[in-house]
Amino acid sequence: GYYATRFGQRAYGHELARITHTELLISGPWHSASIASSSIVDGGVRIRHNVRLNPAHWIALERRLPRDHEASLQDWFTGHRGEPYDLRGAVGSVVPALVRHGNGKWFCTEAVAAALRYSMPHTLCPAAFYLAEIGRGALDVTQDFFEGAQ
Repeated sequence: GYYATRFGQRAYGHELARITHTELLISGPWHSASIASSSIVDGGVRIRHNVRLNPAHWIALERRLPRDHEASLQDWFTGHRGEPYDLRGAVGSVVPALVRHGNGKWFCTEAVAAALRYSMPHTLCPAAFYLAEIGRGALDVTQDFFEGAQ
């Protein structure tokens, strides 16, 4: 799990190494969100609805997308729903010498990056994805997103 991800991402520094999972917010506020990703616990690619996100555990990024691309995000997850979790790919994302993309399998960051049309989503660990999104113009909106949370 997340301890191995943190260890593998230590080159990104303490703050970024703490990022151990990636979700795509499909809709909703923090206390009733629809989120999409791939999870070993949930058996692979999935969309979860009515999820309460704990502000102590999440960083919220926002990036403007072309309208046609925005509509295709949920379609990507619907089309891949139930495909298995890519454990070897997840390990490979933090240990580059072990990068192996399992066709038809997805780890969390890989699934979100694929939905966002990254060309090599299997090469991105959560910290690298965070930096790539910032590089593409994403803004950290965590404080605004969780406004009113206790």
